[in-house]
Amino acid sequence: MQKIFSLVMMMCLGTVAVMAQKPAAAKQPACTDAKVHGKLVSIDKELESKQYKLVYFSSENIPSKAMVPFKFEVKQGETYQVNYVVGANASKYQLTVVDEQVKEVIKEKGKTVGNEQMTVVSKQFTASSTGVYMLVFSQQTKAGNCVGISVLKK
Repeated sequence: MQKIFSLVMMMCLGTVAVMAQKPAAAKQPACTDAKVHGKLVSIDKELESKQYKLVYFSSENIPSKAMVPFKFEVKQGETYQVNYVVGANASKYQLTVVDEQVKEVIKEKGKTVGNEQMTVVSKQFTASSTGVYMLVFSQQTKAGNCVGISVLKK
């Protein structure tokens, strides 16, 4: 019994040692476009005044064509609002939300406004089941570009 315990402990310590040596993934620099950040904050504040609660918020520089995913928990029957603010340097964007059965709840794809203006995409859905949904967003751009994304629930 003691040999088994020792073997399990050595395996655990070996795993911890290996994990500690893996380099951390490079984090994208924070968004420096005050207009994008400010627009998203403004949209969220308005929704919060209507009894929505912030579930997720991020504004950052995203490389062109990078697919950025994140998971969030939903409760059946609750309404969710997704806000996506795309900076002025992007030419195209994509926003997708899928449920646990990988059924698309939101799929928004298009060209940006252009003319050095940011594009705002706001979509709402009601969760059909309780669980974890996945949101994936991306943009196409020739220059550095800031995006902001938030999820609120009611």
